[in-house]
Amino acid sequence: MNPRRPPALATWLLRHLGCSPNNDAVVGDLMECQSDGKSSLWYWRQAVSAILASWVSQAKDHPWLILRGITAGWMVNWAWLFLSSVLFRESSYPKWIVGTKLEIALMLALLLVVLSVHAAIGWVVSRTSAESRKTAVIGYILTTLMFGVVQFGLQRFLFWRAGPPFEWTIFVMDIVILGGFAGVFAIAGVIATLFGGGLLKNRKAQ
Repeated sequence: MNPRRPPALATWLLRHLGCSPNNDAVVGDLMECQSDGKSSLWYWRQAVSAILASWVSQAKDHPWLILRGITAGWMVNWAWLFLSSVLFRESSYPKWIVGTKLEIALMLALLLVVLSVHAAIGWVVSRTSAESRKTAVIGYILTTLMFGVVQFGLQRFLFWRAGPPFEWTIFVMDIVILGGFAGVFAIAGVIATLFGGGLLKNRKAQ
């Protein structure tokens, strides 16, 4: 009987997001157990548990390094938000561009700029957290995602409180459509931050 092949995505996530100094050994042990007959679901549970446990362990061992990296990332983030609010305010947007191909080109260019900023933030967090770079980059991403969820929920709450009469159908469509767009942009930002932080490179865990 051929040995089971471990789930490729779970292995990839563990290799790149596992924060333990012994991450390679953890991957090897899980792959060996998988080949001995463990299920793919078991492998996924163990991989996710290993990522979370290693992150918590490193956060406890190097809290100040990680906090320094996360703080540096948020400083760059807030600086970018302030700069973008000045550069891209509605009054500075030429009306004749609306509905033209140039508007699409500008939006794509802006998207590239935003993703580049996310990558730069990942680099800053990585550089300011030394040997705890993985833990700090993941910690920064977690804080931005939590902030984004709270911000999105508050914005929709205020909109429906002061906006049109409440209807469940429209409310669900509003959350699903806008939430879907927000989710896509959030995933793109996470990938860019991981890339800038060096977590998508084939290196040993640090």
